[in-house]
Amino acid sequence: MIRVDVSQIKQTAKQIRKHAPKALTGLALKTAEHLAAEATDRTPVDTGLMQASWEVQETGHLTAITQNPTHYAKFVEFGTRFMEARKFMTTAIAETEEALPKIVTEHLKEQAGRWFGA
Repeated sequence: MIRVDVSQIKQTAKQIRKHAPKALTGLALKTAEHLAAEATDRTPVDTGLMQASWEVQETGHLTAITQNPTHYAKFVEFGTRFMEARKFMTTAIAETEEALPKIVTEHLKEQAGRWFGA
């Protein structure tokens, strides 16, 4: 007769059930911070004010905002009749969307490490 001890599996399942509702806490903020870093890297620089003005704020359990409060950021992004669009934020969003699987995976690994003391 072969005996298999599944008590550790049961313990792990119990830990996952306990912590799962909180697993995504902080993920929106982490994603918004990634977006802000990408946007900062791509922001055109004249005086440096717009590049230095990126802000990130967690607004809820699964929501966060990345914004640039300079009044002219939208004109640089989308252009005007006097200047072409620079699309720095559009590019940063695309880069963040591409990186999202990695961001989520790293976040969940960090969470699991906290749950199981790794």
